[in-house]
Amino acid sequence: MLDCTARKETEQALQRSEETFRLYAELASDYVYEVDLPELAPNVVAGSFERTTGMTRHDIIRKPVTPAGLGRRVRELLDRR
Repeated sequence: MLDCTARKETEQALQRSEETFRLYAELASDYVYEVDLPELAPNVVAGSFERTTGMTRHDIIRKPVTPAGLGRRVRELLDRR
């Protein structure tokens, strides 16, 4: 019989840590995002992203961006302010 207690405790600790990070990110006055590599497709967007950029999460989640394209888009958004 295999004792999985340590593994289960580790998984629960990781889940609590992820939930805490997500909460902090949502409450941040800045915004944070996470991208999948190598596609550079955002999979997490949190904080004041919508207020800062004018885009909704739906506008950007899972849509690949390139560094050059991202820079251009950021400049466009800043010019709108």
